[in-house]
Amino acid sequence: MKRFFIVTILFIVSIVSCQSLVRIEQSNFKFIKSRYSFDIAYVRGKAYVEIVADKHDIDILNYWVIPYQIIIEGLPEYYSARLEPKDMGGYRTYSEIVTAFDSMQALFPDIIKRSTSIHIKMKLFGMLMI
Repeated sequence: MKRFFIVTILFIVSIVSCQSLVRIEQSNFKFIKSRYSFDIAYVRGKAYVEIVADKHDIDILNYWVIPYQIIIEGLPEYYSARLEPKDMGGYRTYSEIVTAFDSMQALFPDIIKRSTSIHIKMKLFGMLMI
């Protein structure tokens, strides 16, 4: 079972890690979208469409001789490089979130009211894993 889990994780990581942001002209995209489904990231009116494409999607574009431009190659690496170098991959820790909420409450006491701690609520419902 462990082996299956590890192989599955590696397979998913390999698929995700080879994704690129690809730009296709709108007229070409209209032709290809009726035959295949793509993960659309952005549409710029009648000018172009940007899709998140893996190797299979690129193969489809090449097969139909659809001109495309790779905007960002390796999307996961691109976005992970943009995260702040924190211990939690750019996400805030629980104590950082509590500190931010406390400072907002101090600045705007009429708008933000002090609430019961999330920690206590999670403990009450048995959801805290500490």
